[in-house]
Amino acid sequence: MKCKNCSNEYPEPDIIDTTAYFVCTNCGYLHEVENYRIYTTEEKIHKFENEYGVKLPHEYIQYAGTCDSLVVKLPSCNSDSTQYYFGDGFYEIGKFSSLEPDECGSIFNSAGLVLLRHMS
Repeated sequence: MKCKNCSNEYPEPDIIDTTAYFVCTNCGYLHEVENYRIYTTEEKIHKFENEYGVKLPHEYIQYAGTCDSLVVKLPSCNSDSTQYYFGDGFYEIGKFSSLEPDECGSIFNSAGLVLLRHMS
């Protein structure tokens, strides 16, 4: 999990009762997460799919949280609009959102999914 103040990675939290205390070693920012628990990958997937009603593709599950970036070879582009973005035939995915329920930047706090959740 990254610090909201300086974007430094937090070290493992201190857990007291069910509250996790993350302290940034760079800036000293304290982030508290109540009812914190560590989920298995299967529990994270199940929680997400039940909460948002979205089935995660196997390929996403395979790569989520395991790569900082990934380069994908694309088929040739046939239109001017796609040629601009994918003309060289490769596309870099900067980072996959993690499966961590309490992490900033995870699929659990994606703006698009939050909107989808409120619409249903």
